[in-house]
Amino acid sequence: MPHDDSVPYGSRAETTAVLASELAPAVLAAIGLDPGSFDAEITVGGYQARTNPSVLLTIDGDEAAADRAAAAFGHVFHQQAVLVWRDGTGDTLAASVQLPAVTPNLADHFFRHAAAVEPKLAGGFTARGNALVFINLRGRDGKPLSGLDDEAFVAALQRASAAFGGIATVSSGRAAAKLVEREAYTGLIGPALATVERLRARRTELGGR
Repeated sequence: MPHDDSVPYGSRAETTAVLASELAPAVLAAIGLDPGSFDAEITVGGYQARTNPSVLLTIDGDEAAADRAAAAFGHVFHQQAVLVWRDGTGDTLAASVQLPAVTPNLADHFFRHAAAVEPKLAGGFTARGNALVFINLRGRDGKPLSGLDDEAFVAALQRASAAFGGIATVSSGRAAAKLVEREAYTGLIGPALATVERLRARRTELGGR
């Protein structure tokens, strides 16, 4: 969700939680998913060297359901793209930076530090538990969007971690991951578009509450 960086992180996280709580069940119902079949966590996320509250949504369903949900939420919350991923399977690198604890300040500090060590790490991360997950997403051409191959991506994170006071460790795994982009939203939402449009208007009414 767009955020004003001049507003303290705690206030931004509270706003994000209120919006997700009010709108998420209705969004899922609109696209034919059980509103009780999801778990939403407000966590720290990063994109293009900026840190903001993010909604980490876990749903029961197949890939098509996940894509449909991503499109609906992306449309309602005015997002350019929404990341969809499944852990433990797939051909995309998912590297985790383990920290003693993840706080907004520490996550932001590490993200900015990593981007200073290697600017190509500034693409983004999502916090899960006590780790920051950096996914080396690939574009439609199959090439990493970061411009780093997987080995270089992990090596850059290891350099950043080594220079971070000895409190960060890096591990790597695989994921099935992709971006659902704005251009695809309408087609994925399908017949539910009119209802989703009303929810988008409601999101606009709520503004920065």
